[in-house]
Amino acid sequence: MNKGFAMMIGAGMGADLMYFFDPRMGRRRRALVRDQGVHLAHRLDDAVDVTSRDLTNRASGVWAEARSGFSGEEVTDEVLAERVRSQLGGLVRHPSALDVRAEQGDVILSGPVLRDEVDPLLSGVASVRGVRSVEDHLSVHDGPGSVPGLQGQPMRRLSGRQWDFRQRHWSPTTRLFTGAAGGAMAVYGAGRRDVFGGAIGLAGLTLLTRALTNVELKHAFTVGDGRRG
Repeated sequence: MNKGFAMMIGAGMGADLMYFFDPRMGRRRRALVRDQGVHLAHRLDDAVDVTSRDLTNRASGVWAEARSGFSGEEVTDEVLAERVRSQLGGLVRHPSALDVRAEQGDVILSGPVLRDEVDPLLSGVASVRGVRSVEDHLSVHDGPGSVPGLQGQPMRRLSGRQWDFRQRHWSPTTRLFTGAAGGAMAVYGAGRRDVFGGAIGLAGLTLLTRALTNVELKHAFTVGDGRRG
């Protein structure tokens, strides 16, 4: 450590001591720091608890899917139809307009649907566990027009089966692993001290920021974007 750097560190430590042990304001400043530390500890404890539950639930889901895949599970037509219905809200804007029937693994879809929703609907239903084939008896329309089932506001915004990385808000598990990866990349990039290391470090800091804030990057780095900026 060179002498100049040591002097800078000493000056910084001295300034901190003067700030926190000021005769008039020092006690209040120390109390604020202590309160912030307690608050941060509570938030960290809550975050650990939420992430732990999310990891447990995801692991249970993966295990259940793997077990059912190896066991060659046979489901009834009623159960299969309900599985398909549970996915319709993320595939079409008006899921209640569709009729779903299942016959020995063959799913029959009927009812009015918008043209731009047909392909996502068919591929989404075909990917449901237990579905062997999909029969298209749909009534396709370019717009809602006067079709009763397509009137009114959509029940929900289409989400489909998006990866967490493409969603606005990430799950605790996704934030945990992305933050860990981003931190590792930042440390690795800082250790290289070259252009490639700088690029890796910048990418790592970006991932770390996204994971810590759980805010889309276009909002996190936009000046004048309201309270979210």
